[in-house]
Amino acid sequence: MRSVGEGDLTRRARVRDAALALFATHGYAGTSVRAVAARAGVSSALVAHHFGSKSELRRACDEYVLAAVFEDKDDLGAADPAATIRRWLHEARSATVLLDYVVRMLVDDPHSSASLLEQLVAQTEKMIDGGVAAGTIREHSDPRMLAVLVTLHGLTPLVMRRQLGVLLEGATDLESVARQMADPLLELYTYGLYADSQVLDEARAATDVAGGDR
Repeated sequence: MRSVGEGDLTRRARVRDAALALFATHGYAGTSVRAVAARAGVSSALVAHHFGSKSELRRACDEYVLAAVFEDKDDLGAADPAATIRRWLHEARSATVLLDYVVRMLVDDPHSSASLLEQLVAQTEKMIDGGVAAGTIREHSDPRMLAVLVTLHGLTPLVMRRQLGVLLEGATDLESVARQMADPLLELYTYGLYADSQVLDEARAATDVAGGDR
C-alpha cells in the first residue's frame, strides 16, 4: 500500500468537507460525485481515488461527524460542568453543517441512515455508561432503551427546528434553541417529571398483569 502524503490528506479532507456541505443541503440522492468534486476543486477521478464510491464517501462523512459530535464529550459530572455546557452551546453555533448533515441523512433516507442512527445510540450508551461508572448518572432498568430515548430527545430540536421556532418565539438557530432548552431539560434529567413513583409502580403492575394474560 502506498504511503499517503500531506497533500493527499488535505485533498481528502477538502473532498469530505465538500460532500458534507452538499449532502446537508441537497441530500445524498440529490448530490453527485461530480458536484462534490467541483465544490472541492478536484477531479471526479480524485474523489474515486480517495473514497472509491459515493457510498464510501458518505460512510467517511458519517464517521467524521460522529467523531466531531462526540469528541471529548465529558459528562455533566465533570470537574467543570459549566465549561462543558458553554462548549456545547458554542458547538450548536459552530457545527451547523455537521448537525444539518445528520438531520438530512436521517430524514431523507431512514433505511440508509440506520447505521448512522445506530452509531449515535451506541455513542450515547457509552457516554451514559461512563456516567453510571462515575456515579453521576443513576443506573436504569434498560440502559439500551435509555440510550435510544436520550438520542431521540437530542435529535428532536434538530429535526423540528422550524416547528420549535414557532413555539419558542422565532428562535430557529440552534444556539438560541439550545439556550432556551438547557435549564428545563437539565431539570427534567436531574429531578425527573413525577413527584413520586406512583405512576411507575402502576405502569409496572399493569404490564405484569397484561403479561400474565397471554
